[in-house]
Amino acid sequence: MILLIAGFAVNKEAYGQNYSVDALRFSQYQFGSTARLKSLGNAQTAVGGDLSSLGGNPAGLGLFTRSEFSLTTEIMQYASESNYFSQSTNASRGRFDLNNLGAVFVVPMSKSSGQDPSSGLISFNFGLGYNKTNDFGNKIRFTGINPQNSIANFYAEIANSYSGTLDEGSLEDAAAQAQLIGLPSNSSNYISATNSANRLQDEVLIRNGSQSEFNLAAGLNIGNKFYLGTSVGFLGINYTSDNTFTEEGSISYPDATENYNTNYYQQFKSKGQGFNIKLGAIFRPNQYTRLGATAQSPNWYTIDETYTESNNTRLTDNPDFEDMNVRSQNQSSDFTYGLKTPAKFSLGAALFESKIGFITGDVEFVDYSSMELTSNDNADDFVEDNRFIVNNYKNALNYKAGVEIKALSPLLLRGGYSFTESPIENSDMDLNVNTYSFGGGYRRGNISIDIAYLTSSINSQVSPYKLDNGINPVATSKSSRNGIFITIGTRF
Repeated sequence: MILLIAGFAVNKEAYGQNYSVDALRFSQYQFGSTARLKSLGNAQTAVGGDLSSLGGNPAGLGLFTRSEFSLTTEIMQYASESNYFSQSTNASRGRFDLNNLGAVFVVPMSKSSGQDPSSGLISFNFGLGYNKTNDFGNKIRFTGINPQNSIANFYAEIANSYSGTLDEGSLEDAAAQAQLIGLPSNSSNYISATNSANRLQDEVLIRNGSQSEFNLAAGLNIGNKFYLGTSVGFLGINYTSDNTFTEEGSISYPDATENYNTNYYQQFKSKGQGFNIKLGAIFRPNQYTRLGATAQSPNWYTIDETYTESNNTRLTDNPDFEDMNVRSQNQSSDFTYGLKTPAKFSLGAALFESKIGFITGDVEFVDYSSMELTSNDNADDFVEDNRFIVNNYKNALNYKAGVEIKALSPLLLRGGYSFTESPIENSDMDLNVNTYSFGGGYRRGNISIDIAYLTSSINSQVSPYKLDNGINPVATSKSSRNGIFITIGTRF
């Protein structure tokens, strides 16, 4: 499930095209659903009759015969294992949140006396609901001794872009004041002053936030065979990544050695609003079979981004000088841009047997190369990013399947699987995602309780800083996400 792999493996740090990576991050999302559909691998296109239809195939609203309300909560556990210069480091965190909330209202159509009650338009059903469609939560930490380069090399490259005095309070100025970088004699280029031996580096990345969707939807039941639906989604993005990099080492002078501890802090914050439209249909040729289709427009977003960075260096143990602390000023920038995500197309089928249960499956098509970034300030702002998107992202086919078995009444057992294909062309990493789920349900009168457990993992790469020579330190990480979802519903 995509909501379990927020911050999909590509990072700004791993790829140079910053906004193209954000475009992918915000295009990797799932239809919102209840615990019932989550335990079915979210294969919901042909099922219907569940409040997941609000965020998935709106034609499924037409299968409701009574009004219904439900609420879904989630308990998430994030864990990662990273390798950095042959050293392994683990990190984890947890969170509790609201995942899904919605209601559907059934409006039966009146029939004239003598008219067949099962022909023509039988009901007009409408609903509204909130869905979390992507979860960005994660924690990654990596630690190791880097013999190749230092964060000081990064500062030196920035300093060498100047033609005059360094800007006071900047990252590079603070690095020079702390003597992490210096100008050797007979040279106008800054170089790193740190020693290569025992240079210990550590970074912690904490990611928070989600994508959400508020849906207004309606569905028609025509003759208990054809079900049509449409919905309008009002979208939100709230993403934050706090990255804290630390390096410890030494600086040598002709007659002394000094130890340093330097921190480099970055924060990425994105908030956005947008909308989309969905159209859906379900055909029920007989009591055993349902066939479904959904078309979702692109999501059109306006996104406000804030980027903040700073550094701080503490120098100690030099017998000739007192300990010193050098801090840069906070460097901050704001930018607003537009994003069009790919359209989605889904086909599904479900086979029902009233005494046993049902089996269902979906296939979903997404063309990630159709993503587009726009700017109101300068039409050329995203020329390179959009070119990168066309050249490096591709079509993806995602598959979902689930089964529900009627156990001892009133208990139901469920299991599901979903495969999400990598959206990246010619990646040297396995970026496909396999998600496994299982759960159960309880039905008694007007009350229903469903529970689902999902587990998924994804590979990623992170570089704490980038150098012009391309020799960038790289941490490889495997992040796993485990979630428990509980839905409580009532009919009225």
